[in-house]
Amino acid sequence: METGIQKLNFKPGGFNGLALGNQLMEMLRLVSIMQKYLILIKIALLREIWKLLLLLSPPSRENFIYIAKLTEQAECYQELVDVMKNVAKLNIELTVEERNILSVGYKNVAGSRRASRRMLSSI
Repeated sequence: METGIQKLNFKPGGFNGLALGNQLMEMLRLVSIMQKYLILIKIALLREIWKLLLLLSPPSRENFIYIAKLTEQAECYQELVDVMKNVAKLNIELTVEERNILSVGYKNVAGSRRASRRMLSSI
């Protein structure tokens, strides 16, 4: 069984534009698949880091903010909203930075749901 990488056979000495175009398309397809797997790996790692931080130290505002910043960098906005809900439950007024983080999370979650709804309604 050939993998996608083995299918790409560049032959020295000749130039075939169609074959090269097909090989480039195959490479782009493989890159797209790898990017999807990397996103899934990032999400899984973030969840494990979150669990470890909560196990190793008591849930504190600083830990939640640290996890929220990690989830924002990884573009895991639903997890970001969940973490910031825990900060809000501490009944302490949010700082400007914390409000901005919460706003980014909700805007991106709502935006992705809006895009999904538009896509479904166009079918």
